[in-house]
Amino acid sequence: MKISRWATAAVLAPMALLSLLNIRTPASSRSATPSESRADPSTTQNASPSPSPSPSPSPSPSPSPSPSPSPSPSPSPSPLAAVTSADWSRGKFSRFTPDELHALAARCELRWRMPPFSAERLPSFADADEHEAYLRVLADERAHYAEQLHALHRTLAGDPGPDDLSALGDALRKHPDGDPFAVRVRLAHARAGDATATADDADAVYAGYLRETLAAGDRFEDALAAVVGRARAQALVDGGGARHTLTGCDEDSALYRSER
Repeated sequence: MKISRWATAAVLAPMALLSLLNIRTPASSRSATPSESRADPSTTQNASPSPSPSPSPSPSPSPSPSPSPSPSPSPSPSPLAAVTSADWSRGKFSRFTPDELHALAARCELRWRMPPFSAERLPSFADADEHEAYLRVLADERAHYAEQLHALHRTLAGDPGPDDLSALGDALRKHPDGDPFAVRVRLAHARAGDATATADDADAVYAGYLRETLAAGDRFEDALAAVVGRARAQALVDGGGARHTLTGCDEDSALYRSER
């Protein structure tokens, strides 16, 4: 019995001493407690790794919509639009190029712009001085034009004709001394460079009336340019006056159009 008690004491004595000295046995030399035997999922190295999620396929980028084509700009009207065209009044009535004069001759066409001798259509002015200069030049050109037409009427009828400029022009146009159609066709070709086209019309009153009428617009612009400059004179002439066209190589289908 003493041996047994001693044996027990012999076993307990070292354990008590170790407990008093607070000396722990190495983890490898002691049994794991039930709580330690449970693996810590955050530190367990043999745990199977969670499968990483498969990357979602990137959505294919939507094709960018094709830009709508810009609308094509409206083509500019022909400078020699036909008298039946809606663009006729936007065309040219003076300062024709040689090619344009040949194109007009092929259509037996005369186009011109008259100064606003009756003040029926005046342009917009930059200031009062420009307005005054314009009216002064216009009055001078009107007097010159009237003088030429009175002389033609005197040749035709023996008297200067009416003082009203519009009535004077009507008298010369409605009572021609030749074939108006033939004179117009020859004059259209003469303007394109055919020097012999109007040889028979040298003394004809109606041909003289047409020549004066065709020249009036350009003569007015030249006189105005001497006062306000060429660019401004062109703008003022384009903004006022009446437009006229006589056209057609067939007398039965010849046309006349004007816009005041």
